[in-house]
Amino acid sequence: MRVQRSRLAASVFGAALLMTASGCGATTATQEAPDAEAASAEELPQVQPSPEAIKLLPADLQEGGAITMAADLHYPPTSFLAEDNKTPVGYNVDIAHLLGEALGLDVEVKNVTWDGVIPGIAAHRYDFTATNMTPTPERLEVLDMITYWSAGSSLIVAKDNPLDLSLTDQSMCGKKIAVMTGT
Repeated sequence: MRVQRSRLAASVFGAALLMTASGCGATTATQEAPDAEAASAEELPQVQPSPEAIKLLPADLQEGGAITMAADLHYPPTSFLAEDNKTPVGYNVDIAHLLGEALGLDVEVKNVTWDGVIPGIAAHRYDFTATNMTPTPERLEVLDMITYWSAGSSLIVAKDNPLDLSLTDQSMCGKKIAVMTGT
């Protein structure tokens, strides 16, 4: 049944994420951080398939294959299209591919509008997403979510913040603002 497969896939991806993250080293003070422009798939940490994680996959995926990721590819540096306007790139895309490697699976990234990601997963058009999405109670009614980083809110204002706007007080009240659709 597809619903069980989706829940199982979320659990397996969570386990693979932990295994993958624990195998990646951080840059030390004496190492130079790689230039973001020079980073490529060949420079990602090398991840070997994890037999323990693969055993948790549904039978049809244990022999390899592909799993589909839904992503809105318009948000650098998280998920976006490379200069060729075809190749998905970004750190969430990298994380998805590393998880796929740990599971012995190819990851097919599908470009989906932000507000189509959750309905697409719920309708079983996609297997998962790796994206910057807060696990709200409403989302948790239809998705299993694994938090792999912590986010905050940002406010972008004119130079020197002439209106003295802040997210911590009522200074935004009555102002015209722009926000992402579907967030």
